[in-house]
Amino acid sequence: MKNLKTFGFAIAVATALMVFAASASATTLTSPAGTTYTGAVKAESILEGLYVYINGKIEQTCDAEFEWKAESHGAAATVNGAVTAFSLSECGLKITLLKPGSSEVHTLSEGSAGAGSLTWNGVEATMPILGLDCVYELEKPYVAIIKGSKNAGGKTSLVDFEAHWRYLKGSPFCPKTMEWKSYFQVTSPDYLDVD
Repeated sequence: MKNLKTFGFAIAVATALMVFAASASATTLTSPAGTTYTGAVKAESILEGLYVYINGKIEQTCDAEFEWKAESHGAAATVNGAVTAFSLSECGLKITLLKPGSSEVHTLSEGSAGAGSLTWNGVEATMPILGLDCVYELEKPYVAIIKGSKNAGGKTSLVDFEAHWRYLKGSPFCPKTMEWKSYFQVTSPDYLDVD
């Protein structure tokens, strides 16, 4: 009987911890402040654009745009979604996403004033070199920091973006590494927080 009581107590504690963990991981996007947002998030590179480094050396700066759509969120869930559009322009590189992958958004910490982190997984991209495709995968874990509108004095949200790519297959002339660095400004919605 004593073992049964101990087992019952252990089950109760484990259940309480699972409920707490589920509620602690709750994340929503809000726009305007305090209103859950489930639409598309669109962003474009700012300042001097997206820097593309090939084998550690800067090769190009490009204008970049992406669109991301939340597919799940709520009281006991993280925000999950996928990149639905991505483009590079104003540069000599033609980089195409083969697999857009999936992503999760989490609040950084309690009291982080609308800031969050974006984790992007399972992404592959192709870039032609000398007429042959070079295929890369996004190194893991990839995390971008989202500076919410609360943090930006009510202005549009910013994303600090740095991605490292690893060569998968293609021509022997393919560069072995590629990096992207940029700041993105959220263009839609005008106000965005991670809560």
